[in-house]
Amino acid sequence: MSGYEPAWGESPNDGQSQAMRPGTTPSAAQTGLSCRGRVWHVRGAPRRHVFRYPVWMVYADLEQIARAQGAIRTVRAEHLLTRAVVRERLAAAGIEADGMRTFALTQPGSFGYSFNPVNFYFCKRDDALLAVLVDVTNTPWGERHCYVVDARGRPEQGRHRFQFAKAFHVSPFLSMRGTYRMNLTFGEGRIRIAMRLEEGSAPFFAGLALRTRPLTRGVLLAARCRRPFQNVLTLARIHWQAARLFAKRTPFFAHPGKVH
Repeated sequence: MSGYEPAWGESPNDGQSQAMRPGTTPSAAQTGLSCRGRVWHVRGAPRRHVFRYPVWMVYADLEQIARAQGAIRTVRAEHLLTRAVVRERLAAAGIEADGMRTFALTQPGSFGYSFNPVNFYFCKRDDALLAVLVDVTNTPWGERHCYVVDARGRPEQGRHRFQFAKAFHVSPFLSMRGTYRMNLTFGEGRIRIAMRLEEGSAPFFAGLALRTRPLTRGVLLAARCRRPFQNVLTLARIHWQAARLFAKRTPFFAHPGKVH
């Protein structure tokens, strides 16, 4: 990869951040967590392209979101998988869901509008991570695909690495071939998710680097005032970055289901 390539599991500006001490997956048992940080993408070939944006997300028990309890009641659940659907996905993957709790990491909706390029679901039993669901929405087609990643038997020190084949046309500037490598790190007050797509001569990187704090009504109000139109901005930024890639004459891959 020509130019700068982030170390595996790091964001483009991680050289300025402190190392994360590993920890167990956060439980967010009472109020959930407010997560502020950065989302970033890096591709080095055939046209170098880098961007990063501020992002605010919420990490909370899926059942609490559905019941609209406490400060979480303003987090819209319409765009999230239900507990029943999560259980169906796990059962199809041969993962037993009895005694399990599911925590969603998502961008809250705003002004009645919800849009998330990706939602993460962390399925746990007794603080042990059983599975991670990566629920992806592609633009502009609005299709969804859920990857189910088996985490059973993994170490519980807060660092997890997974690998799974690409099976969804998420972008017209990425081919359908390739393998995802996901590096998931939970630390004291931090969550980091780094994705690496190996599809050819140069890998594509994407990730989230988030700082967490308890989700109180005051924290929620401040976050909404700081980023009132985040969902709309997220969609607008996707189209803007697509326009930049098109202007750079980045190879275009038609949707495999739309080719006649």
